[in-house]
Amino acid sequence: LSALSTISVYQKDKGGLDDYSDRLLDLDPDSPNALFNKGLVLLADKNTKEAEALFEKALAKNPDYVPALRQLLKIRLTNKDTDGAIKRCKQQIEKRPENARYQQRIDNGLYRLDDAVHHRAGAVTHLTAPFGVGAF
Repeated sequence: LSALSTISVYQKDKGGLDDYSDRLLDLDPDSPNALFNKGLVLLADKNTKEAEALFEKALAKNPDYVPALRQLLKIRLTNKDTDGAIKRCKQQIEKRPENARYQQRIDNGLYRLDDAVHHRAGAVTHLTAPFGVGAF
């Protein structure tokens, strides 16, 4: 079901994603992947707050689940909340200080985010691409 929901994202099949995510959540309510995918469905339906809650829950279940963090950052950046995006990155680093690879990934994202703040167009795409609600 997890693979089918991911395929649905790439095929831009929101109905399939919704169905597979619901079925997976029935089997495993704590699945970060299912929580994330259900969040994508909610985000596509403009239910931003509910989507954010699921992305946060996915990160609570697996602090290394990068796609959920990317979507949270994308939401903040879309709302022109650059400070909130930076703060959220730093919170994730604090939760996973022993994970050097993850910290490096976040640090690289902060660097690019800082570039965007200084008016370099397109610099934030690294933080939000390639996987997300834009697929719909």
